[in-house]
Amino acid sequence: MYKSNRFFALSLLALTLPLQAQDTHDLQLAAKAGSSVCIAQATTMTQVIDMGGQEVASTNTMHIVMSVAVKTADDKGTSVEATIERTHGKFSVPMMGDYPFDSLDHSDDDDAPEAPEPDAFGMPDFDAIATAAASMIGTKYTALLDASGRVVSIEGVETTLGKLKERAGETGMQMLAQSFGEAPTKVLIESAFGERPKKPLAVGASWSAKTPNETGFVSHLKQTLAQVSDDSFEITGVGTLSEPAIEPETEGETEEEKMMRDMQSRTKVEESEIKGRTVISRKDDFVIEANSEIKLTLKMPSPLGGDMTIQHTTTVSTKRTTKEAAMQREGEDK
Repeated sequence: MYKSNRFFALSLLALTLPLQAQDTHDLQLAAKAGSSVCIAQATTMTQVIDMGGQEVASTNTMHIVMSVAVKTADDKGTSVEATIERTHGKFSVPMMGDYPFDSLDHSDDDDAPEAPEPDAFGMPDFDAIATAAASMIGTKYTALLDASGRVVSIEGVETTLGKLKERAGETGMQMLAQSFGEAPTKVLIESAFGERPKKPLAVGASWSAKTPNETGFVSHLKQTLAQVSDDSFEITGVGTLSEPAIEPETEGETEEEKMMRDMQSRTKVEESEIKGRTVISRKDDFVIEANSEIKLTLKMPSPLGGDMTIQHTTTVSTKRTTKEAAMQREGEDK
């Protein structure tokens, strides 16, 4: 009787294990060498600043088309070459108007224009900044991604920022670094593949991440494997933002650096929300579509005295495209 029961238990276990294994999905990055994709990413940043009843609003848009080609894929990671195919958008400056740009209208002359200087009021040359943003076409990066789709190393960013400084000046380069600096460029390349769980998971399982956000704040994100099919899988995410750690005072710190550190220490997150959704192909391991939204309300010192409230919203939409379709202007037949 004992042997019979033991045999029954072992047989039941043998039948159950394969079924349990089928419930989990290994979704680590497995793109093949020689494969490629072209993505279009549209970012809209809206900001409303309330300085004691006086509101100032602005909206900036940045559209970047990037092709990503897988060069090698092995146990060291996935190496890629990424090329910016087109940039277009608009900078909205309160009381100064809009500054649209499009790399389709840009002619990259052999001699770069001399870097502009801020005007008498300290304002940068926004025409030059728009031109610099348009000049990003053809910019190349090489990057290495790990199995979860995160960029672990990247080359080409320093050259890019140097070019932007030449064309837009120091202040203009710092503004454009929000789109073309190291952190946002890593995120752009990662968005071609989507971030994946680091271990096999069942549908409905979640994992958490605490990372510095490209806005400078720290994101606390809970991601969930929402759906899996033979063709694709879907990951959703929700979370919040918190203030970054303030660096301690250093010897030789300038008055401007002290003021900036003091302002950062007095900047508080009143409300924040992150939500996103990514759908990734299981056929070629590239993203199909992705959308995210960050809402952030800050209270910080006002240059006019007292405090001011800043309401900031960033929406990002990423989708597959082709180089041919990406070169079409809005309203043209595709």
